[in-house]
Amino acid sequence: MVQSLYRVMEIVELFTNKEEQVRLNLSEISELRRLPLSTTHRMVGILMEYDYLKLNEETKKYSLGDKWMVEGLRQLGNHSLRSVAHPIMKEMSLELKESIYLSIPGKYSSTLIERLDSPARVRVVDNLGDRFAMHLGAPNKVMLAFSTFEFVQDVLNYYGETDQEEHYTRELAQIKKLGYAISYGEITEGTIAIAAPILGMDDNVQGALCLNLIQHQVSDEYVESLISPIMKGAGKVSRRVGGK
Repeated sequence: MVQSLYRVMEIVELFTNKEEQVRLNLSEISELRRLPLSTTHRMVGILMEYDYLKLNEETKKYSLGDKWMVEGLRQLGNHSLRSVAHPIMKEMSLELKESIYLSIPGKYSSTLIERLDSPARVRVVDNLGDRFAMHLGAPNKVMLAFSTFEFVQDVLNYYGETDQEEHYTRELAQIKKLGYAISYGEITEGTIAIAAPILGMDDNVQGALCLNLIQHQVSDEYVESLISPIMKGAGKVSRRVGGK
């Protein structure tokens, strides 16, 4: 029974923690998990029965089922950090008139769980639930900067960036010293992100608040002027979740 559960979860893992939707046929799943085809067929059948996997009849390839989206949206609505941060983000949005984002860290990627848009016609728009590689962009780097050394190493190893460890170590140390991060086009070309960490009890990283800007619309002086508000906003959220 326990072995079967592990096998089912190993199959699910093939489709998760990826930046793009994964589609695999039965033979590919069997080969990747080194399982007999008959066992793979049975396990995949169970996942399909509960809507955790779905089959494209034309390509005969499987992908994540709609159950994950339904459960994800339910958890998103119940997420306590989102509830705490929302009124503070709303105040910031009204005051700054810029797009404000709330992200939480995962094992190898972050997830966007709240977004308040700028009133500007041209703005950066990412979708709730979007996931981003944990080593790229201001919100992710500011979360890494306040994480453990072991976690940072694990992320760099996962993305094949171990040869850049010295560079990241220096950059993250500077970010931690400053208390904020700024990135230019690391995830979306032509954008600037300014982020500050949300820290809970014992300075554990809970998430990050981020302002996203269109680079050609703003000056360096304007970017500098937004550092203090984003840090103050993140500080308010931190205090409400038990941080200092």
